[in-house]
Amino acid sequence: MEVDAVEQYVLPETRETPSRFRNPIGKYMIVRNDRCTRCGLCATLCPYGVHPEYDAYSRALKPRSHRCIGFSCRQNDFYCIQHCPEKALTLHTNPILETLGDFRWTAEMLIGNWEMAETGRLPLVDLEYTL
Repeated sequence: MEVDAVEQYVLPETRETPSRFRNPIGKYMIVRNDRCTRCGLCATLCPYGVHPEYDAYSRALKPRSHRCIGFSCRQNDFYCIQHCPEKALTLHTNPILETLGDFRWTAEMLIGNWEMAETGRLPLVDLEYTL
């Protein structure tokens, strides 16, 4: 009984696991300042779920920066920082990255492996994949 070459490499279904850490670390950090009027445009635009929905909350919730794909998002129509009517959002590289990793395991590799372990999918952030 021969196995089809394509069937041999089909991965099983994956499920997300809850994070073992309280504050996930991402490559980028989004900061919301006091000018935010909670219009919800950022939550509507972002397909990655960086900004929580504003339906039942009286104050703006902290952005989930670890989900942000960063500066590569600038060319897209869903770039929240450019579309914010109050200019209340800024994007920075996360300063914690300078303290993570070493010359063999860079901070990007650590974060990418962490994301793959939790979700079972390839990370979205600026990593190059070669076979």
